[in-house]
Amino acid sequence: MDDTINLQADLEAFRELVNRNPLVSKITKGWDRSILIQSKDTGEAYLLIVGQGKLLSVGRAQFDAPCDIRVRASKDTLHRMFTGRAKSAELYLHGAVEVYGSPKDQLKLDGIATLLWG
Repeated sequence: MDDTINLQADLEAFRELVNRNPLVSKITKGWDRSILIQSKDTGEAYLLIVGQGKLLSVGRAQFDAPCDIRVRASKDTLHRMFTGRAKSAELYLHGAVEVYGSPKDQLKLDGIATLLWG
């Protein structure tokens, strides 16, 4: 694990990127969700709040906080995923990332990543 990774900064940069993209705004319109990001190896957790076609906030959370969608991986994997250095669909298929939520929610997350990074 790389101690220089600042996951909160990665998620804040991701929030800014999401909110600047008009296509992401279209697919998230009417999609109000809380997404808990969990680092399996460090115990860090962050809650992302989506609403009004935007990623409204990113904040520290309890590891077991209630949420609509749960994304769990190592800190390094989360860093690579939320900075676009690795494709989320590939990480999911290879078991590096666990996503717990409805199939529709998982498709939305994949759609966001595809719009941002291809």
